Amino acid sequence: HSNVHMINSGYPKALFSGVLPFQGGWVGVPLFFILSGFLIGNQLWREVIDTGEIRVWRFFLRRGFRIWPLYYFIFLLSWFLFSEKARDFWSNIFFVANYLGDYGPIRGAWSLSTEEQFYLLFPTLLFISLRYLKLKTLKSFRYLLIFLLLLAPLSRFLTWFALTRYEYFDISLYRFQIYRPLHTHFDGLIVGLLISNIRIDKSFKSAEFFKNPWVVFIFSLILGLGLKSIDKVVFNFFALAIIFGGFTWLCLNTNNIIVRFLSLPLFLWTAKLSYGVYVIHHLVLWTLEEMGWFHLKSLSPEAFLLMTYFITFTVSCALSFVTYKLIEKPFLRLRDQLLSSPSEEIKNSLLREQQKSEPKLSRLN
Repeated sequence: HSNVHMINSGYPKALFSGVLPFQGGWVGVPLFFILSGFLIGNQLWREVIDTGEIRVWRFFLRRGFRIWPLYYFIFLLSWFLFSEKARDFWSNIFFVANYLGDYGPIRGAWSLSTEEQFYLLFPTLLFISLRYLKLKTLKSFRYLLIFLLLLAPLSRFLTWFALTRYEYFDISLYRFQIYRPLHTHFDGLIVGLLISNIRIDKSFKSAEFFKNPWVVFIFSLILGLGLKSIDKVVFNFFALAIIFGGFTWLCLNTNNIIVRFLSLPLFLWTAKLSYGVYVIHHLVLWTLEEMGWFHLKSLSPEAFLLMTYFITFTVSCALSFVTYKLIEKPFLRLRDQLLSSPSEEIKNSLLREQQKSEPKLSRLN
């Protein structure tokens, strides 16, 4: 997004401005959806196994205590400091920026809107399936997940055909009608749920061909690239979900140099600060704009982009560290106090003791 702000200010494009991550880093969002689906799935499937039910509002409130405090603090701060840049107030308030447009005080809120809608809709679907459809086993839910996964490209095809009859391609139309809405971009969330379902289900039996994680990854890579070559609109997110899903499976089931690198303590802090960086970084860029940073023309576009990138990332991390300590962490403690029953407190205590003896498991969780 440093590159986007730089181009919008009239600064000449850098030679590498079209190369990821300087292009905008949009590929990170499908990977984020995979990890989110996986981590949320771990909670939901365990609740299904342990209790045979899903407490939807309890789950939603747990996620709300994680997301809402910092989100609404930055929302109010951005609105107070840069109200002229926030053309849409309500889409941020009610987490519908993925449908009404990402023009609120928090830019990038469209993906958070997708997450919030997912947090409400999928547990509700599980509740209905358990209560009325009588789905009881994790295997039965896998069939539901596979159906939803196949539904995603079909939804994109029908949406794009209705909009364009496949006669032309418009990037703005694609961004607002395909990339951002939940009903056309949920592949990664479902793949993440599938991975967690398979890992938790002790009765799952896979073919010999898929027992090697490297085989799974290579197969997912070939399948993903093949699907993407057929139709980018229909299969782009599906392909990324398959490829990133294979890579996630590889990391969860091997102990290679990639896994050891991603298990460094640095990445535990990266995980803690990443949400803050996401909601804060546009605020930092807007502040740089107000300070006249983007009117400096003394540097080459390449050096200027790298410097802007470094400043934005560093300041966002520093502010995120502060907000994590002052806002996120206290609300997480309050959440645990309000929502944890005595039995859950004992269970969490035992889990913490287990994680101390299994540092890799602690970092994964």
